[in-house]
Amino acid sequence: MVRQRRQRECAFILCVFLGGAGCAFKVIPPKSQLVDEVVVRAGESPRIAPADVEARIATEATSHFPVFEWLAGVPVAGVFDAVTVEYQVLDRFVLQRDLERVERYYRARGFVEVQVTAGRVITTAPGRVRVEIIVREGQPVLLVAAEPPTELLTRALERGAEREALLEASVAVGKLVADYGSTPIVELPRCSDTTNPACTPKPRFDEDRYDEVKRSLVRVLADGGFAHARVDGRATIDLERHEARVRFQVEPGPLCTFGDVTIVGNGEVPAAAVRARLGFKSGDRYSSVKLESAHDELAELGVFGSVDVRAEIGAADATPRSDVPITVSLQPVKLRTMKLGVGGLMGSQVEAHGIAGWEDRNILGGLRHLAVELRPGLVFFPARAETLFSQLPTAVVPQSALLAAFKQPSFLEQRTDLKVELSGRVYAPQIAPAPAPVPDGFNIVGYYELIAAVGLERRFRFPRLGATLDANAFIRTQLDFPFSYNLDALPPEYARVVIPYVEAFASWDQRKDVRGRPTRTDSNRGGYAALDAQVAFGDARDVRLQPELRLYRPVAKRLVVALRWSVGLLFPFNYGDSLRAERLSACNDVVPAPTECSRDLQLLSFRAFYSGGPFSNRGYGFRQVGPHGQLQFATQRGQLTEFLPTGGMGSWELSAEVRIAVAQSLSWVLFLDSSDVVRTIDDFRLDYPHLAPGTGLRVATPVGALRLDVGFRPPYLQRLGHASLAVNEGGDVPGQSRVFPWAWALAIGEAF
Repeated sequence: MVRQRRQRECAFILCVFLGGAGCAFKVIPPKSQLVDEVVVRAGESPRIAPADVEARIATEATSHFPVFEWLAGVPVAGVFDAVTVEYQVLDRFVLQRDLERVERYYRARGFVEVQVTAGRVITTAPGRVRVEIIVREGQPVLLVAAEPPTELLTRALERGAEREALLEASVAVGKLVADYGSTPIVELPRCSDTTNPACTPKPRFDEDRYDEVKRSLVRVLADGGFAHARVDGRATIDLERHEARVRFQVEPGPLCTFGDVTIVGNGEVPAAAVRARLGFKSGDRYSSVKLESAHDELAELGVFGSVDVRAEIGAADATPRSDVPITVSLQPVKLRTMKLGVGGLMGSQVEAHGIAGWEDRNILGGLRHLAVELRPGLVFFPARAETLFSQLPTAVVPQSALLAAFKQPSFLEQRTDLKVELSGRVYAPQIAPAPAPVPDGFNIVGYYELIAAVGLERRFRFPRLGATLDANAFIRTQLDFPFSYNLDALPPEYARVVIPYVEAFASWDQRKDVRGRPTRTDSNRGGYAALDAQVAFGDARDVRLQPELRLYRPVAKRLVVALRWSVGLLFPFNYGDSLRAERLSACNDVVPAPTECSRDLQLLSFRAFYSGGPFSNRGYGFRQVGPHGQLQFATQRGQLTEFLPTGGMGSWELSAEVRIAVAQSLSWVLFLDSSDVVRTIDDFRLDYPHLAPGTGLRVATPVGALRLDVGFRPPYLQRLGHASLAVNEGGDVPGQSRVFPWAWALAIGEAF
């Protein structure tokens, strides 16, 4: 099946390059029957959902996307149909095995008398069939008693097990029954009078839940220090009365500690540095959760291609040891790397740049990490994406960045890292596009920027929840010195800016990929919550807060719904008064602008919130959502020909995506973005939703998803009750259609 899918993808690419609009490739074996539909029929009121059964058999129905199925006769649509559809061919031997699978599935769910009476193959059209599986469920076996091993668990508690572990073990047994109480044996009454409070509905016996309880007991005891714990269960089923009784037998074994820790295959990486990241040492109480956490911690270092942290439990019939030896098997990767490359940017400015970097993951030993990167580049002034073909560059402006980061692991304690960052840039700010045409003597302003930071990073792991908590705290200092690229003097509105600030960042991450493994790039389920808090001093004294929430949920086999919500709040103490509504007109009407206005706007350009662009509201260009103004600070030398984004002290963003897997490395996205930026927090509003529906494509690459998104701005949905936005809110953006405005973005990585 994978091979056929790859063939169709290659055929599609070849068809596009050859310009064959009528090409349609369907790799189907000759004289085969395509499965149009698979139906499981289990009576009028089935107690097991047919969809659950259909998901567990190998015979599948051919699935078309509706839009392509409706356009099946259109030649170009046939190309997409060939790529997007996974054609399922009937195999009667597979169908026969599926009937056995269905019967086993029902028996495991408590229907021991189930009968799969038929597997019908009905011809619906030439070469197409519908498969019907007929099931007679029968009467289910109900659980009437579940006996937890209370006495043995209490014995484990007396040997030193944690009380919380015993409690969790008892709750694990309770998963088998409804309304599990604290009594050693739970007897569920045999009565059907649902109006009688004493009558509790009896749950159906389920083998999967029964096995999960046994695994939970072993897991809880192993986490509590009983490495040799064994759990056996016995389920007695009365077929005549259709009742089941469950009893568990637990042998916890001795309370254990970690024994000798042996590290093999670490190569150049010092064994002491590996031991420091484990989170345990010889003599500590044994815990299976600590083993899982140690595995994840070593894998996160990025210096090992393979990690295996294993407890040497020994054979089941061997005499159990109270000190459990641990073996850490490692396979290091290349510790020193160089990179060279080129890149580009097309958005609010057009640039080309090179990349040269060097990284050492074990500099001076001890897993110390040093990374240095240089990015020289050229900006083609004043070209932008929307004016690329209408406004030719008049100057080529050089810019560059030098970034260095050093990490000292196990600083202060085993899993807290010290990080030092230093970056220097020479750049032209993207907030100041030039008027068209560019007047003679236009002052091209740039900045020399230096940012130094020192801070601590710590990750807390919660293996039972499949989650991590990241907590970072940094002290940063930002210095920006304006200069002119092409003239001897700066406009008087520009000044040097020095902003030291303290930043604290915390995030809770429970994102999983399609296989249920933790991920940060290909989220399929779970959630992510974060809070970024900053307190600034110096030229800009303020408090800046930005919480964020992301949720992911699969709703079908190849369809995932993703949501993102974010709010920004800025509380300035020594700037911003001139930007309030009652005083803002003075900044626009007076030439030159008052010094207070220029200073406030310059500081706001470094600290404000913005919205719009490929990682924000995709119906707008970079920073184009929210307040705009004709401002001397941004337009330079008083050329008041264009309204420019000024940012704001408050913002909110809300985005929703429907992600549809089309092929192995291709997906299609439908999105709806909404956001707003307000000049001051007092101005928060909901009647400017800036709604932007759109669509996009994703192509999986080794460095992340390559995506192309196109967003639209429907009338009456940018400001409710108005066909379009006013010019001071970003309306009538030059270079974009005023009838049906839109924006596009090409980027690496998902929007969220």
